[in-house]
Amino acid sequence: MVELCSLGGLVLYLAFRFANTKEFDSFTAEDWLENEKWFDIKLLVDATRSDADHCKPMANNTYADAIKATLRGLSIPSNHWVHLGRTIGPKILELLEEESDDIRRLGNWNPSIQEASYSIKLPLRPMRKLAGYTTANGMYFNARTTVIPSDELRMKTPFAFAISILPQVRESLLNDEGATTDSTGQTALAFLKFMDDCATIFLQDAAAMLVRKPERRDHPLFRRLDCFEGADWDVSFFVYFRLIVALLVASIH
Repeated sequence: MVELCSLGGLVLYLAFRFANTKEFDSFTAEDWLENEKWFDIKLLVDATRSDADHCKPMANNTYADAIKATLRGLSIPSNHWVHLGRTIGPKILELLEEESDDIRRLGNWNPSIQEASYSIKLPLRPMRKLAGYTTANGMYFNARTTVIPSDELRMKTPFAFAISILPQVRESLLNDEGATTDSTGQTALAFLKFMDDCATIFLQDAAAMLVRKPERRDHPLFRRLDCFEGADWDVSFFVYFRLIVALLVASIH
């Protein structure tokens, strides 16, 4: 489900953050190739202010207080806050009848030498289940990933900074044979490629979220961004809506 997809949750957070902070909008290709200019930027920061110190890690109390407030609002009693996900995640997967070995791998509990040193440490089967994938003869399928937004619509997302600068960074790093000539820039290239993918994931998951939770249309993230206005978004949204309806009808029959 889109509500439980960890990748989708990360992308929605980053979209909200970049829309507010615009911290990378002025970065040039040369900036991305200087690790010192962005390596110390933290993932979890104050995403509501443009003047916040993004190199300062979030304190445990800040995160715990937000979790407490959320649980209180949902009337859910709990004495786990900082590690709430590690507590709830295994229980959800057990209800989904996931294999216990994959659950342990997901939480990195007591890993073997191979898992600790040589594994990608990504239990793909439970991750796909939580993200809403279904299986058909061993193949995984996620409805919302089949609707591909246009490049024009992707450029209206908060990830436009990466889409526009990625060709320049790639060109500066690759030689005529397509090999990377500067090892220090590989991380920048990989990060920007991921941000480019995030633009697509953001639009796909936003459409899925609004189909399932239309009341969230009033959230500032959806009200303020240009990508949710105009014909391109309407077409993408209703194509996804029709796809969901078709899948529901097929599942009934």
